[in-house]
Amino acid sequence: MLIVQDPKQIRKIYLAAKNLELGTTPEQLSDQLYTTIGLDVPAHEISCKDVGSYSANAFICIDCNVLAKFLNHYLEVNHICGRQITVEPKIWKQDNKNQRS
Repeated sequence: MLIVQDPKQIRKIYLAAKNLELGTTPEQLSDQLYTTIGLDVPAHEISCKDVGSYSANAFICIDCNVLAKFLNHYLEVNHICGRQITVEPKIWKQDNKNQRS
């Protein structure tokens, strides 16, 4: 179950992907992340840059809803401590307080 949140309230993490093929585009990386591991990151949340003449790097922004969806998909078939668990984004009290301000 995913929680719909105010966009200002959604927590995000930023990942750096290294050693990509030169010329990799955000669209290519977005497609590959989804088809390879089921991680659904929109291309507009990815930036790619060639580094030198050997490889490219990318910065990937993942919000808590995307991460929860990915983990729940994985956890459907992979049990933790012998149990099927689910995860969902956590709304912190300080986030609710900041939203009212």
